[in-house]
Amino acid sequence: MVAESVDISDQAAVSAWMEAFNSRPFEERDRILGELPGFGQILAGAGEDDRLDSSDPAVRVRRTFACPLVVGTVRRSTPRL
Repeated sequence: MVAESVDISDQAAVSAWMEAFNSRPFEERDRILGELPGFGQILAGAGEDDRLDSSDPAVRVRRTFACPLVVGTVRRSTPRL
């Protein structure tokens, strides 16, 4: 949005940009967003792209609350992570 001169403090401008962005072809959206991290990168929080890693404990607590780790048993088997 900033690269396209959208005032991110203006909710109407942000909403209009989001609506226009979502109407773009997937290829164009992918080009703008770049490669998104895969599931393995999200769990590991590491790799070449360290944006998902954080040494701030408050950030880790919020992420754990928002996306809790799911552990369970399926057909009485041993749970695996």
